[in-house]
Amino acid sequence: MDPGTAEVIVALLARLEHSRQPLTDRAGLRNLLQQVADGLAELSGAGAAIVVTPEVFEPLLALRVAAGESLTDEQAYPLVYGGVVVATAHLCYPDSLPMAATLLLRVATESLAELRAVEQRVRAAEERTRRHLAAELHDHVKQVLPAIRLLAERAERDLARDPASAALLLHEIREAAQQGLDDLTFLLGGLRGQRAGQDLHSALERLLAHVSRVSPQLVIAAELVAPPVGWECAACLLGIARGALVNVLQHAGAGKVHVRLTPVAGEVLLEISDDGVGAHFETALAAPGIGLESVLERVEGRGGRAQISTAPGQGTTIRVWLPAEREDVADG
Repeated sequence: MDPGTAEVIVALLARLEHSRQPLTDRAGLRNLLQQVADGLAELSGAGAAIVVTPEVFEPLLALRVAAGESLTDEQAYPLVYGGVVVATAHLCYPDSLPMAATLLLRVATESLAELRAVEQRVRAAEERTRRHLAAELHDHVKQVLPAIRLLAERAERDLARDPASAALLLHEIREAAQQGLDDLTFLLGGLRGQRAGQDLHSALERLLAHVSRVSPQLVIAAELVAPPVGWECAACLLGIARGALVNVLQHAGAGKVHVRLTPVAGEVLLEISDDGVGAHFETALAAPGIGLESVLERVEGRGGRAQISTAPGQGTTIRVWLPAEREDVADG
């Protein structure tokens, strides 16, 4: 190889390496493979083509790039990575492949393999998200609809004999329906990958207003700042807040409760503390109601952390930190 050709090959390899950083979509792959084909055709002084193996990609990738003259008497060179033929190069070389052509084919092979791996990871993540949303949706529907049905049956029985009780039950039905609507909004919104900070803020305000109506004697202090969170994170935080507040109403015997939601150093902090009876930590974990152990598992599963502080006569404080979204992530 003469020095001039070597310089051309080095420059081409540098451009290809730049095109691969990062290679995350099929349009970028087509551009890179075309550059490889152009380089191969220039080296051989004849035609060159690269044909991707469609079935090794999902969805199928029907992609062929060509350069130079029409191919005649070409030879097929399978591009193999990890035992998988990701593409086939069709080249016109009378003898064995020169080192420069081998390097170009290696770039093409590795690029195909990298994009294939990226797409597999994306599909796996999407499948995990779908399964998570389906499970969450199933759980919420099982909780909300039976509760609404039970309240409606009680209201129906009380309509004639106790209209005031029926009116209260109808109000509870409305609140239960609103809670279910909030949950569904967050869960289904997770499919769009949008932020939900303001919606979470509004849902928490409605939840606190409901708690205040149910227990007027309970003093509620709230510090709510709409955080940069996605829909799934918002649904998780709302569920934890609702469970914690139900626990306060049913078990804590508290006179005051403080709820705080705010961004803190790249995370979102939800803190709920009460001045109620408290409990031994092990007892609180095993107690029915909010399910403190499940809180820890759900939060850790989202890459966050939780802290639960409680002791007899000292109330209970639940703190949850979840990763915030970057400020440069666009809405919708």
